[in-house]
Amino acid sequence: MRNHIFNSLLTVATITYSGNLAAQQKPNVIFIYADDLGKGLLSAYGQKQYTT
Repeated sequence: MRNHIFNSLLTVATITYSGNLAAQQKPNVIFIYADDLGKGLLSAYGQKQYTT
């Protein structure tokens, strides 16, 4: 019984601690919008004049 209580408290503490870590870190997300960009305009798709 004592081991069961210890395991329960350890589980709750681990979940609480990991939740706090996730809340403190902000995601690194960058959105790039390009107007009038076609598939053939990227060097990855065969464009020779401009390198991306």
